[in-house]
Order: sequence, then structure tokens, then C-alpha cells
Amino acid sequence: MASIEPRRIAVCLGSLIVLLLVACGGESGEQSSARSQLDGGRWESLPRIQGVGSARPDDVAGAFAGGEVVVVSGESSGRPSQRIGGVAFRPDGSAGKLIATSSTKLGVGSYSVIGDGRRVYVWGGCCPGSQPHGLATGAVYDPKGDRWQELPQAPFGAGGHSAVWADDQMIVWGGITQMDLRDGKAFTATTNEGLAYEPETSSWRAIASAPLTPRTAAASVWTGDEMLVVGGLRTSGADRYEPLRDGAAYDPAADSWRPIPDAPISLPSAATDVPVHGAEAVWTGSEMLLWNGREGAIYDPGADEWRVMAPAPLSPRSEHSTIWTGPELIVWGGCCDSSGDGWADGAIYDPGDDRWRMVPEAPVSGRRAHAGVWTDGGMLIWGGQRGAGSAEPLLNGALYEPMGN
Repeated sequence: MASIEPRRIAVCLGSLIVLLLVACGGESGEQSSARSQLDGGRWESLPRIQGVGSARPDDVAGAFAGGEVVVVSGESSGRPSQRIGGVAFRPDGSAGKLIATSSTKLGVGSYSVIGDGRRVYVWGGCCPGSQPHGLATGAVYDPKGDRWQELPQAPFGAGGHSAVWADDQMIVWGGITQMDLRDGKAFTATTNEGLAYEPETSSWRAIASAPLTPRTAAASVWTGDEMLVVGGLRTSGADRYEPLRDGAAYDPAADSWRPIPDAPISLPSAATDVPVHGAEAVWTGSEMLLWNGREGAIYDPGADEWRVMAPAPLSPRSEHSTIWTGPELIVWGGCCDSSGDGWADGAIYDPGDDRWRMVPEAPVSGRRAHAGVWTDGGMLIWGGQRGAGSAEPLLNGALYEPMGN
């Protein structure tokens, strides 16, 4: 949830998310050492976009498609989004502009946004206002023509699902299908079923049932042959969600699943009373890298085994961006520091050396639930919210070019 690995892109859980705050302990020797290593890259603020203030974008997520970075946003305010809109930039962060809007309804956050290299697909979301079910609607955006086209209704709706672009189709799996509020508590239903959408026939089909329990917020990547799904949250009574470590791989050619070993870390890192954002995953071309806001792990499908990453020089967080640059992983932003503000720091991980180095200070404020996209020009971040208690959207961003990019 494209020229970059179409992971489950920054699916923002919007108003469904209440952040998992984790107390920060002391730093290990590796963490202190990594903090002294600073990447030599540079930041550049993005241009202000005229008219974006009146659009008040919420629940942002981005994708690189049609030669542009497209940041999609809904306008929910606790009800189904009445239109989908957003902003777009060139890969170098220039020529920012508002994009056309669509009247397709989305859920309150937790919808997926993925690119196929030419277009951007937006689908689902859960569960707005008096609508207790996940939404089965979506739309596709064409950056070249600046126009939207509504997708056909899917067989079922979900929010907080996993989504990948798999060569010529979009695959969605799992997620919250229903959320009921009773006596101030949330009772949710999740699924372990999935769907595939084929643009060529403009049709949906059900995929084989997974050998996994129903869940939401699972991490996923497309390897070129399989969709890897790992971790997530299962419901455990009212207002209770337990982290999972198991996973499976789906082969769309055979319409079959195979189990994979359990991850050595929880995804997300701890139990919670809200369906928080789970771990983020990227595909390197040969391995899946996972980071759960506190620690990371790497899965090698060829060897069918996991290994744990070196400790990150970052405080625990959620709603951060996790981006694959080609040779390295960047983690930036997220929530929240001791004052409740979003983090303004980040770090770069080199899987070859199993080492981290810090990203220089950004020219924009710290934030959570922002869009983060890798382009030819670097890491582009935009939007999001200032901190744990803030629903006011941030209407700015920046581009970071790592050293040697």
C-alpha cells in the first residue's frame, strides 16, 4: 500500500488511531555510537501550494506514479470522506499543485494508497460515523490527465488492510470489516480473506483463504512472485488488540498460500487498546525489512529465515514513514516525544553493514501520520499532524537527499 516497491504505503489509520506511547529507556552502546554518525545529505523545503489551506487534507498517504509524487488525502471529520483529493510534486519536490478531486467515498483513514507506476489506486477504509462496516469503494487517479475514475464495488469492504501492487493487479488482504461502539467501547471484526482487482477487466475476484487468523495492520510487500504478509493485530475482546508474529506468502499465479516462520519481533511491538498502525515493511529486491517503531527484523525468502537488525538510534514511535531508497532504509518522524509532539528526527539503515546513521535536522516541524515517498530526487515528506493531541493537518513538507544519492 511503481518504480519503488509498492509496499503497504503509509496507510494512515486516521481517526482510528490513538497512539501507542512507549516510555523511552536508556540507550545501548550501539545506539549512542550510531547517534554520533550523521548522514551527509541535505534537506530542502517544498514550495507552498496555493489553495491547499482551504482543502484541509486529512489522512494523507503517497505514491510515485506517472512521473509525479502524488499525496492523496480524504476529508473525513468522522464521517465517510465526501471527496478524495490531494497534492502532487515533481520528483525533485518542485511544481507543487493541487490535484483534481473525486466524489468516491472512503472510510475514516485506514484506506490504502498504492501506485502501479502510472496511476494511483485508493481503496477501502473503516468505519465512519454511523457506518459500522468497512467501505468497499475506491478510485484510481491518472496523474497525466489529472482525473479520477471510480472503481467497481468490491465484494466486501475493509480498513487497516494490507495492499500491494502485484505486476498487473492490486491485492488487498485482511483488515477491519466492522466496528461497533457499545457503552463507549469498540468491538471490531476482522477478516483473513483477500481480494484481487484487475484493471484490464475492471473486476474483483476473491483469492484463496490464508492460513492465518483474521487481523488488521499486517505488514506486507510484493516480492515479484509473492505477497508476503506478516504480523498485525488480532482482536481480543472490547478495546483490546494483541500483536502477532506469524505470516504467510501468497502466490497469485497458483492462488495458494504457504506459511513462513514467525518473526523474531512483535508486529507491532506491544498489545494495545486501539487498532494502531502496525509494522512497516519494505522489499529490497531479495529480502523484506520490517521495523515496528522500536526494533527491526529481516526476512530472507530464499533461506526462509529471519535475522534481527542492529538497534536503531531512535526513540520508540508509531505513525512514522519507512522508505526504501534502493540500497538503504530510512525511518523518519512519527509520534510522539515526551511533550506529545511528533518526532522530527530519523535514521538510515544499511542492511549490508547492519548499521544506522542519523538523518540531519529537517527544516520542517516534527509530525506523525505524514506521507513519505521515495523519488528520483530523494525522500519526500508532506502533511501529517503535529502530535498526539492534534488533529490539525500540517500543510507543508520537505525533500531529503541522502549522501551519495
